[in-house]
Amino acid sequence: MRLTLVQEQAISELGKHLYDFLPGQPHPYADQSISFQGAAHETRLGQYWQGGSKQPAIVALLRATLENKADVFCDLINVIVRKALLYRQNKGNPLTREDIQILNDLLLRVDFKIPELRSPKFLDGLPSVNKNAAAPALSDAKRSALLAQLRQLSALDPQPRGYAFEEFLKELFSLSGLAPRSAFRLVGEQIDGSFALQGETYLMEATWRNRSVGVW
Repeated sequence: MRLTLVQEQAISELGKHLYDFLPGQPHPYADQSISFQGAAHETRLGQYWQGGSKQPAIVALLRATLENKADVFCDLINVIVRKALLYRQNKGNPLTREDIQILNDLLLRVDFKIPELRSPKFLDGLPSVNKNAAAPALSDAKRSALLAQLRQLSALDPQPRGYAFEEFLKELFSLSGLAPRSAFRLVGEQIDGSFALQGETYLMEATWRNRSVGVW
């Protein structure tokens, strides 16, 4: 099966989104199956797990499965989610409803829909971003460090400054409890990132300007 450009883009985004679901390879003293490597072997796709750097390995696993064994692609995703539910719960950072909703949106872009992951009973049983939760307070030291980091960006050349500004915003939103995502590319355009607020996902366009601007 030859992937379309949209599917290639979606597979790359899936690799980024799934990155924190599981470790790439299990810790020597942990359950050997709780990893992307374990999920690949459980679905008889072990030959597609290349190891090495984690994110490229996840993307390679997803791409090879979709290209060569599309009929078990959904099985692989289901196994990854099942293992991630246990892994993240044990880490005190459980998968959220928003994590699965983003996953479902990305799966649609590779022309798959997994009913079990879209079940209201399953989604309602997951923790969600607390709509009423106050943003975590930043310490004076952290606020000062962020301000110094922002000032340092002005010394960079335009292109690296743009990328650095995106990373700065991602860190700022993360510290503010807004569940940010990194930049991703759709057909014909790049989205600089997104963040979650009160149960909604907002797309972000980040632009560095040397002069102050008014409120838009």
